[in-house]
Amino acid sequence: MFEAHSLISPSTSLFKVLGGLADLTNIVLMAWLLIILLRGTKKGALNGKNWLAIVLAIASVYIIKTLDSKLHIWERLSLNYSTHSALAAALVFAICWLDKKHRILALTVFVAYEVLQMLLGFHSLLDILSTLLIVVPLIGLCLRTGTWQSRNLQLN
Repeated sequence: MFEAHSLISPSTSLFKVLGGLADLTNIVLMAWLLIILLRGTKKGALNGKNWLAIVLAIASVYIIKTLDSKLHIWERLSLNYSTHSALAAALVFAICWLDKKHRILALTVFVAYEVLQMLLGFHSLLDILSTLLIVVPLIGLCLRTGTWQSRNLQLN
């Protein structure tokens, strides 16, 4: 019903380049988050509760994915759960929560990634929005479980 269609032909080199960029996005976001976490921990601004909150936020993405694979929630709505969007949301929300200085950049990367997924036909707008509607509140709840001693880490 709401099937995603690529606006760029899959046989073009542009599609391959943009697909590669899409594949790298969550890896780059994870590396960025790990750098923030390691620096914050080294400075004593973050502790185990903070790390646990991040792990729970990321785990919530895969818990929902597992529930969907068993219950076919999105399929019943003629949609597709976007694990990549959900993971990107968990990573970007954690980055924004920990590093206020780079919120605009992180959110810009997130929006660009979602647009890229739609351009390439990986997911429809409804796939992405329905996924985020469910996972974002869970991610927020997980992140709030951490004792955030500093929301403005200095990365210099």
